[in-house]
Amino acid sequence: MHPHDKHSSSQNPLLANKDSRDVELQETVAQPVEEQQFMNSTATNANVSVINASNDNTQNNSDRNVEATTRKEDDEIILEDDQHLDIHYKPPSILHHVIADKSIQFSTLPSSTTQSEHQQHFIHHHYHHFTNSESSSRDEKKNPLLNEKQPSSTIPTTTQPQQTTHFPSIVLFNTPFQVMEKMKSEGVRKSKLTVDQLIILSLFAGIFKGIGCTLSLLTAGNSRSLEEENPGLQKFFFGAVFPIGLVLISATGAELFTANVLVLLVGLFSRKWRSKKFFIQFTQFSKNLFVSYVFNMLGAFLMAYFFVYLSQPCCTAYWIEYIKNLAVAKTSRSFGACLASGIVCNILVTMAVYNSQAATTMEGKILGIWFPIMTFVASGYEHCVANAFFIPLGMLYGANVSLYDFFIGNLLPSTIGNIIGGALVIGCLLYYVYDYRNRHKRILFNVIEFVWGKIKEKYRARNPTARLEQVSTQS
Repeated sequence: MHPHDKHSSSQNPLLANKDSRDVELQETVAQPVEEQQFMNSTATNANVSVINASNDNTQNNSDRNVEATTRKEDDEIILEDDQHLDIHYKPPSILHHVIADKSIQFSTLPSSTTQSEHQQHFIHHHYHHFTNSESSSRDEKKNPLLNEKQPSSTIPTTTQPQQTTHFPSIVLFNTPFQVMEKMKSEGVRKSKLTVDQLIILSLFAGIFKGIGCTLSLLTAGNSRSLEEENPGLQKFFFGAVFPIGLVLISATGAELFTANVLVLLVGLFSRKWRSKKFFIQFTQFSKNLFVSYVFNMLGAFLMAYFFVYLSQPCCTAYWIEYIKNLAVAKTSRSFGACLASGIVCNILVTMAVYNSQAATTMEGKILGIWFPIMTFVASGYEHCVANAFFIPLGMLYGANVSLYDFFIGNLLPSTIGNIIGGALVIGCLLYYVYDYRNRHKRILFNVIEFVWGKIKEKYRARNPTARLEQVSTQS
């Protein structure tokens, strides 16, 4: 500043105030300019570092993926080496150039997808399955947004798509037609078992039945006060724990005679009756029934003798008195009463087997078995395999029962009744309703026509003159 100006400004206060305002204005204008220059230099340095870092990352990725070949077909990126690359996080800005170099596409979602439903952002890297091209084409058809071209200048952030879980349909119970087909194949399979397989599985079935009898005897059969005060409840508990035997048989595939009379008969009906091999097939089915019957009885008796009687040969427990009274009561029935009781018994047993074949889960099999078996035991019906446990055990403890009473008075009629109830009542009728009648729609008309034809032939054979008169009237 000129000395004259300085002198004049010192003398004039207005000029001094004007000079101070000019200096402040110059300082104010210079400050943002300096800040802008500083920010520009900082941004330039940051850009240089980002470019250098991206170049380094690009060089490292290119060195690491030298052998990877990339081709682009219909806007779909195919990586042969890295087929399953999924980045499930939002990458920092420093990786944007690297992602752009690797040609990663970003799938967008419809606008209906809200941010509150899916908070996690992700980048999906499209790849191609060389071994399953059909699945990828199906995905493209289901989601046409994958085929749309996305702008390469911007990197949109997307939300995670809603994942729908498709649970497989579970069938808990088969239809009667399906059960019949299943029993056909099961009956044929059982008929082709070898003798040693039949012996082992039949022994298992008899022992498992003996286990159920033992459990019922040592629990409900050992309750004197319950039998005296509430005999109906005691019978219910006696039958409630008995089905454990058939549950074990169903789980292990053991051969129980009273169940095989149903399954084997249905399997035999499924064979060709006019075939030359039918006699061989009938022999195979009969072999299964005979071996299973004999060794079921043997297994039940072995359980009664070795695991019950020898373990407690004599004691004052109430169940010993109970089993002696039960053996006497079972052998005191008439032949007809025992036969009828055996029919109803095996109707319930074969229905339990039917429910077990119909159920597809172990829980369903247990429920299907429990109710029919509990019903026949609580009602006191006659089962030949169970009687092979109860009556010999009562005889071992001194019950007044002879061998004749056991074999002829109880075992024979109960066995015949079990065969009638399981094979004829349940097996034949269910097979006719759900299989034979379904395949022969006109069976009733054919039967009526056949019977009517036979009646006409007999009438004409007895009255030949009536036929001549009918011919003369027509002429």
